[in-house]
Amino acid sequence: IHHRVKNNLSAIIGLLYAERRHAGLKDDAVYHSIMTGLINRIRGLAIVHNLLSESEWSPLNLSEMTRQLIDVALQLMPRHKRAIVKITPSAVEVTSKQANNLALVLNELSTNTIKHALNDKELVHIDVTIEAHEGLITLIYRDDGPGYPDEVLQLNQQSLGLYLIQTLVRSGMRGKFELLNENGAVAVVEFHAADQGDI
Repeated sequence: IHHRVKNNLSAIIGLLYAERRHAGLKDDAVYHSIMTGLINRIRGLAIVHNLLSESEWSPLNLSEMTRQLIDVALQLMPRHKRAIVKITPSAVEVTSKQANNLALVLNELSTNTIKHALNDKELVHIDVTIEAHEGLITLIYRDDGPGYPDEVLQLNQQSLGLYLIQTLVRSGMRGKFELLNENGAVAVVEFHAADQGDI
């Protein structure tokens, strides 16, 4: 089953690349952005699927999973730009369902960094900390870019990425999501640790 799912995800990614190449809209920035976003979201899910298969569907270490997902997302950076990523090691583990939701969340946050934090600079710092306290897990993602505009902080302006994060965290994980500015952009994802019987 693992190989079939892995092959299907790879096939979908290949089809999206082919669509982007042959749609006749190569110069359309909006179309290119949409297709790239879809490809990256599926790549993130494929990474988590592979990690879960390797662990025989046991809970995944969240800090290691986060590193792999951010590394893949950052492959989209222009060649003259750089990112320094610091992920504080943590023993926190997540279930397969949580891992799939977080794969998409982390992809959106990393993509946001590439789009906005690197506009006027060549180097960006990304810092992720993961904490657990009394059954509550908190993931804090920050970059040293310009921060979020006021209309985004007040949730008056929503991109597809922000909408996806809010839906995944609040509905998919029954958690909380917060944006703030503190020497750059900060996103806080808070959710409950899974019960032993959860998968």
